[in-house]
Amino acid sequence: MCDYYSPHLTTKRCRRVADRADVNSVEIAYTPTDHSWFNRIEAQFTALRYLALDSTDQPGHKARGAAGFAATSADETSTPVTSAYARW
Repeated sequence: MCDYYSPHLTTKRCRRVADRADVNSVEIAYTPTDHSWFNRIEAQFTALRYLALDSTDQPGHKARGAAGFAATSADETSTPVTSAYARW
């Protein structure tokens, strides 16, 4: 899935991209850049990104183990980190 951001090569602008997609039986789906808020999958990726990156600031493996497997919010409640980002 690609948006129409100008640096992204499209099958219309670059024959190499079109040929590679054809050889690998890949259909490239484009989304509009000016309406990205319509793209519901972006919210899922945003929540996943924050969950993955915000839970990696422990100084080492022992501290990470002590913090528990599930990442929690800054106020140390049992609320997952993603709850702040995955509101619909």
